[in-house]
Amino acid sequence: MTLRTLPLEIISLIIEILDFDSVSNLAATCRYIRDILLSDALCHIALKKVACSIEAIEARKSRDYARGFRRVAKRRNAIRFAEPFLVAIVALAEDFIYTNGILCYVFDSKNLQILNLHDSATEELIVNIPSLLNQILPDFNSNDKYSFRPVYYSCNILSCVYSPHAKDGTTFSQLIVLRIGNDSVNIVSHHPISTENKLFVRNDSDYLIFGARFQGGWDDFGRWVLQRLDIHTGEIMESELTLWNFAGSSIGHDVCFEIFDGYFYCLSTKDKLQPEYGKWNSFYDAIRFPLSAITKDARESPSKKNLWRRNSAKEGQVDDRWNSLQLTKDEGSGKLYIYECRREWLLQNTQSQRNCYKKELRFNGDHDARTQSHSLTEDLISEEVSSGETQYLQAWDSESYSETRPFDDVHSGDKGADGSMLVLKECFLRTYCPFVDAFIDLQHDSERMMLRIRPKSEDEARPRESANAVNAQPPGPQLEHVEAGDRETCQAINLWPPKQVLQNHMVMTQIKHILKPQTDFHRIEGFMDERSLVYALGGPAPGRQRALVFVSFDASIHLPGYTKLSFEHTDSKTSNDVPHSGGSLPTTPIVRASPSGSVLKDQLSTDTSIADVTASVKPSENASTHIAPVPLNVDWAKRHRALYLRMPKTNTSPLGFDISF
Repeated sequence: MTLRTLPLEIISLIIEILDFDSVSNLAATCRYIRDILLSDALCHIALKKVACSIEAIEARKSRDYARGFRRVAKRRNAIRFAEPFLVAIVALAEDFIYTNGILCYVFDSKNLQILNLHDSATEELIVNIPSLLNQILPDFNSNDKYSFRPVYYSCNILSCVYSPHAKDGTTFSQLIVLRIGNDSVNIVSHHPISTENKLFVRNDSDYLIFGARFQGGWDDFGRWVLQRLDIHTGEIMESELTLWNFAGSSIGHDVCFEIFDGYFYCLSTKDKLQPEYGKWNSFYDAIRFPLSAITKDARESPSKKNLWRRNSAKEGQVDDRWNSLQLTKDEGSGKLYIYECRREWLLQNTQSQRNCYKKELRFNGDHDARTQSHSLTEDLISEEVSSGETQYLQAWDSESYSETRPFDDVHSGDKGADGSMLVLKECFLRTYCPFVDAFIDLQHDSERMMLRIRPKSEDEARPRESANAVNAQPPGPQLEHVEAGDRETCQAINLWPPKQVLQNHMVMTQIKHILKPQTDFHRIEGFMDERSLVYALGGPAPGRQRALVFVSFDASIHLPGYTKLSFEHTDSKTSNDVPHSGGSLPTTPIVRASPSGSVLKDQLSTDTSIADVTASVKPSENASTHIAPVPLNVDWAKRHRALYLRMPKTNTSPLGFDISF
């Protein structure tokens, strides 16, 4: 009996056993299996394995499970094999943020523009900043110097910071919170803030948490201070909450703040404000609060045994410049996982190696102080410790504790042993995608900008036996000698644009100019979610426009107006209808059509400057050929045709390519 003759009931049982990626690979084996597996009934079963993904949630609403399955499979393969579906310059901005698929950017110091890239929006919301500030601040003078920047967007709530520049150098900043609707914009609240140092905002549909790091104090250590805003009433909680013993100073580097399922989470790679001499064991520090009560009494922490991180004496030293930290909800189980990337000098080798470590964050719900991760003798200054609790803490020796990491929880990245190590000054943007277990780097050399993606190989993903022993010496990732001829196979590094077509091709030259729209820069500012990346070369500066480059791995995102382009595998005879399971094949770029809606033909060349593009956009702001702005419920906001549709595109300078065809 073969798969072709199996009853559907047996095939459905096979799908229940396999993980999502295995089902996707099974669908790519032949047309017959693909047609069976892409039915709504079987795709419904497969999507349960990624039930927390955006595609699965949308499929449950639309009942189109086959489309949801294809979207997840295409997104994961596109990231793993560095095959984006869209690369384009989508805006020009002085400052910007990109969160939850929404691009918020300040175009010309007077206009804040909001564009939904995940929904392929053709219109964007434009907020006139001086008019908005006139509504909030009676004494506002548009002639005075000030800065205005977006900070965070989620659940249709946008948070911004307004900072006037006083002549004496002092600033009195305001946090401004807006609710964004389809045909309305409302001011939720505005609140003075004492400092913008490390300022962050997180929110759901009911509550907003904002905080900053205040430097100095009675012991010269900086402290994180939190406040909560009720979005429905616009009220700020009466008193601030200071995290007295919560260490870490750089968000995304050694500290992380997130909201999941009605809880606000604080995570740090350090469990003490100051390292102790002779202490080699390192533990994470984690706290959570219910959003309805951000108070000291409502705080919860896991057991310290659940937060073991590493042992420096056994695993070597760490290059802190490469560190990254994130807290993510798993697409399949919905559990929370810590992902930390760090470059280490492992004791068994003199070469450094970048590794990513995964650890489940488990809260036991026990409020007994004896199981809390915070040492009670080092808790909030105002708390007292009983003698019985102190004896319990002394009975457990944290220095003797260690773990054996499960094999699936370690991903070894670039390393000196096999010649794949990156140079920090050439790798401006570094992130890790936990949904496909892949390092994603934006690498720049003297000639070009490129995506460098290193997914976990099949050997690394294969589990070992007996992985979860406790109180054993942590093995850590192993460095193995690799022969030169085996390096490409071992590294499994995918680059985009692909090397095969980088040279002597006009299209690839244009792609290089899109990825690197300017030559003079010293830093890169960027944001990435589970399906796309937005970055700009250089740092924010008043009056200086930066091109925002959008790289999408979601096949459902189609921004009109960009040239359609396909990379055909020249030695592959497989139909394009068969789901692609990845691989390195020789490719040839083929332009399918000229850019739709192009204007000013042949005016721009591949070396067009950002200033030229900016100048060509501004005159068309109110041109009669464009759709008239749509007024909203307030006179300081309107909907307008998206800026990327108004930027001139020509055959010689398309400003972007749609590669989803």
